[in-house]
Amino acid sequence: MAHYFEYDEKMKSEKRDVKFSILGHSFNLVSDNGVFSKDELDDGTKTLIESAYSYGLKGTILDLGCGIGTVGIVLKKAIKDIAVTMVDINPLAVRLANENIQNLSLDQIECFESNGIDKIEKKYNFVLTNPPIRAGKKVVYSFFDGSYEVLEKNGVLLVVIRKSHGAPSAKTYLENLFGNCEILKRNKGFYILKSVK
Repeated sequence: MAHYFEYDEKMKSEKRDVKFSILGHSFNLVSDNGVFSKDELDDGTKTLIESAYSYGLKGTILDLGCGIGTVGIVLKKAIKDIAVTMVDINPLAVRLANENIQNLSLDQIECFESNGIDKIEKKYNFVLTNPPIRAGKKVVYSFFDGSYEVLEKNGVLLVVIRKSHGAPSAKTYLENLFGNCEILKRNKGFYILKSVK
């Protein structure tokens, strides 16, 4: 069985709608087999979106490991004047994210395929990530390293990670990498970690 971070061309497509309301907007996003949280808005993503919105996003935003585009799309809909870039290693997720962008007629938002930050060529004010825990700690920490690299000075990284999936050790890693890390929010076992470059 393919995990959401592995792309299997032979996997049967079963497109479906993921319907939810958040930040005063209702959404109907296209999803399919082989992507993360394919049937619903999961608690971790919801917590990340709400925390990022409350924090006060501005400028340029990178949604790293975007899946079908939920985080970037919701925040772009809620905060008109941000510019959003979304990337994912999974070509199916990228196709779905672009379909969702088109269906909502959003501008100043783009999505393309990238292994972590490999195809990123600019710097951002914020990086948001719900890292692929099941891909292993090495991959997760490469997301942190990459985020540091593509953030502007004083740029902010916001990460959602479940306590039971290594939030305390992730916090220590980010403290060493950025020189700072705080727990911005706790919700249903999820931590929102914030580091500033």
